[in-house]
Amino acid sequence: MRILDPNETPNNRDGLNTYGENEIKTLVEFYGKAKKNESNITCKAILDGNTLIKEWRIACNIICNYKDF
Repeated sequence: MRILDPNETPNNRDGLNTYGENEIKTLVEFYGKAKKNESNITCKAILDGNTLIKEWRIACNIICNYKDF
């Protein structure tokens, strides 16, 4: 994922507020909802979207710190 590459982070820390947000929302859409397969077996959601977004904001700052290395 490009969002994990420090070289892809914004040059300005203000840009971190929305950096990677679309990618994280895509993960939440898929893994944050229960699903049923063809055999009617339910697979529970494996992550909490709100928690993931909060943790992503922390991770963005950590990733951005590696930009200069």
